[in-house]
Amino acid sequence: MVKPFFSIPDTCWEMIISHLRKDLSREACGLLGGRFDSDGSAQVFQVYPGTNTHTHPNANYLLDPRDQYSAMKDIRKKKLQLVGIYHSHPHTPPDISLQDIERAYSPSVFYLIVSLSNPGFPQIRNYRISGNTASEHPFLLGNTRFDPDPRDFS
Repeated sequence: MVKPFFSIPDTCWEMIISHLRKDLSREACGLLGGRFDSDGSAQVFQVYPGTNTHTHPNANYLLDPRDQYSAMKDIRKKKLQLVGIYHSHPHTPPDISLQDIERAYSPSVFYLIVSLSNPGFPQIRNYRISGNTASEHPFLLGNTRFDPDPRDFS
């Protein structure tokens, strides 16, 4: 079975990584607007950086509701869809956590996690979460394809 792709243009990736690198001591987060294809794949067209309002932002994230409202309003205005949620792991690998799974309310969107434990060489993983299960999915950054490592059983 071919898993749906998540496609992020270079210009959107530059906005995401710039946002995530602003404060490497805290997790950063945001939303991604775009469109879904009939096979469940998605193309990102718009990045909505958010503010992390979690009380422990060095290891958790909680998107400011005002930022979420503003982003969703703009997504609807532009006739886009919420296709992804991104956040950073400043000091740890980009593995999905139990907390990430518990807080995932939309099984249709992609969850992009970026590790900045080495800020010059970010590690990226892309997930879909349904119920209590996370599955890793391939993604494109610009024209470069990234596939999940089949040896990774986490």
